[in-house]
Amino acid sequence: MNIKKFIHRFLIALVTFAAGSGVATVWLRSRVLPSGEPHGVNLSPVVTNKEEYLNDEANPCEWQRRIASVLPKLSDEFEKMETAPTVKELVAIDAQMRQLFNDHPDFYPCGDDAKYYQPKYAKMGVHLGHWGDLVYTGKLLVDAHRMNPKSAYRKHTLFSTIMGVRTAHGLGEMPDIAAAFRYFREFPDGPFAEETSMLIAAFHKDLLMVLRDDLHDYKYDCFKPYITATVRSGQMKRAKTIAVSHYERVLNGNTSNARARKSLNELNDGTINSWSFCAD
Repeated sequence: MNIKKFIHRFLIALVTFAAGSGVATVWLRSRVLPSGEPHGVNLSPVVTNKEEYLNDEANPCEWQRRIASVLPKLSDEFEKMETAPTVKELVAIDAQMRQLFNDHPDFYPCGDDAKYYQPKYAKMGVHLGHWGDLVYTGKLLVDAHRMNPKSAYRKHTLFSTIMGVRTAHGLGEMPDIAAAFRYFREFPDGPFAEETSMLIAAFHKDLLMVLRDDLHDYKYDCFKPYITATVRSGQMKRAKTIAVSHYERVLNGNTSNARARKSLNELNDGTINSWSFCAD
């Protein structure tokens, strides 16, 4: 990795950490392996050795050792059922994929992931991102929902309708907010309940900032469909109320969610300034 790229990635990671942004990827970084699955589904990881999941903070290069070990095994498992997958199988592989990618560090001094990538991984929705980082796009869950949107695994697959298949670069992404509310109404305690509330909260946080700052740039273009001709202050109040309520809901179920707590505090004290969607 050349020095310019190294510095650029470091600055991006630093800003991301400081601002508490990156919520657009929380749909991917989910709590996987939920309980109460329909009989017969195996959502346990391919590799159960605790050493495969060491803390990246203690060892920032551990991520690459883990993907070198686990990703080929997931690929082999996928190839065995690729020609005629069932919804259950796709949901299970997706869950394992999310667990693997859950702790992908925003920055580490070990070079990019390019040498660990194989073209066949694209079939599973794994690609190289803009900076050579491996990205899982959520493709398998999307495929599962398209196969049968009313299956016994709907509480998993419906979540895929919010973001769809991600791009590898992750730029300019916007959620389907109607789909997010649909998931929330149907599965308020579902396996992706926290992630859905984070997406709803982040969307309305961003909408609040567009209204507050009277933006008329590309951010406005992204949120224009959700801005009405009614009094601006009323729209701002509604956006803030929804954002606050969903961040509070997240924290009621998971007090360790630092991003939700930081955003909630900034909303309440009027200092919110970090973006989650429609990023450039």
